[in-house]
Amino acid sequence: MHDSAENPERPSAASAEQADRPAYAVIDSGTTRTRLRVWQDGRVVWESGRQVGAARTASEGTGPLTLVLGELLEAARQHATLRAVIASGMITSNVGLFEVPHLPAPASYEALAAGICRSELPGLGEIFFIPGVKTLPGDHENVRHENVYGDVLRGEEVEVVGLRELLGLHGEVSFVHYGSHHKLIRTDDRGLLGSLTTLGGELLGAVLGHTLLASGTAALGTLGPLDLDWWGRGWAAAEQGGFARAAFSGRLAGQLLGAAPEQVTAFLLGAAAQQDACLLEGSAPLVLYGHASFTGPVAGRLRQQGREVQVVGPERSEQAAALGAVRLFERIAYA
Repeated sequence: MHDSAENPERPSAASAEQADRPAYAVIDSGTTRTRLRVWQDGRVVWESGRQVGAARTASEGTGPLTLVLGELLEAARQHATLRAVIASGMITSNVGLFEVPHLPAPASYEALAAGICRSELPGLGEIFFIPGVKTLPGDHENVRHENVYGDVLRGEEVEVVGLRELLGLHGEVSFVHYGSHHKLIRTDDRGLLGSLTTLGGELLGAVLGHTLLASGTAALGTLGPLDLDWWGRGWAAAEQGGFARAAFSGRLAGQLLGAAPEQVTAFLLGAAAQQDACLLEGSAPLVLYGHASFTGPVAGRLRQQGREVQVVGPERSEQAAALGAVRLFERIAYA
């Protein structure tokens, strides 16, 4: 799923004294969107974002992203004295501004910090780029049977570092992120153990926007309180016949049973969640974050099964993304 609207700048009432205290500009640039958050005094004090990401640089070059980042950094410097600019996500890929090779899993937090690359970019200045993590094919210690081709992630590594600290987590913990792609990230006290990714969010978006179901469903951005009964029906339908059959059953529910567009959409969300149930396997405690139409209902099902699970809302997960990047940078800055 993709953000459909620009987020307005979110400044805090920063005093002149606060503006003089060192801060970090943390860039999170993904496939479709780039965000910049200013981290100071243990919190995000200013943030803004634009609808420019790796998908656009792949077709138009780096010019649009460089221009946007220049504007965001200029605005950030009006709110704080920046000690460093730190970037993660698809901005470190081959269609980003500066490619940084993935580190192989298991990747310790020390290795992630040591893998940070510094580059001086025209018009932007000095930026520190955090590497992503790859799970190698054939590594049976870190790759499950349904992940025989391996996996990659960029950006989630900083999120889980921040979430572990914010939530006070210890030992092995698995994180499941529901977004454009649905991802499982396995961690422990030493680092990232491996990941598993599906096309869940993009697949659902394609079904809702580019198939016959488009006329009988509600746009996700306009969806009110989720109908959990229909969400559960969608889960059951996918469990019985797979996602493709469940998706068509959503159309039949509207035509033959008179289900409202909001109910059909809830049905399809449940079906999409069940299709990615492989992300929920294992015995480690789970932390779910991302799209609330997945995290809340999935957590409810897991708790009924006796699983240990937490749900993290968007504000806390955004804070975690900035915190994780800063913590990894500080491991090298203060080494």
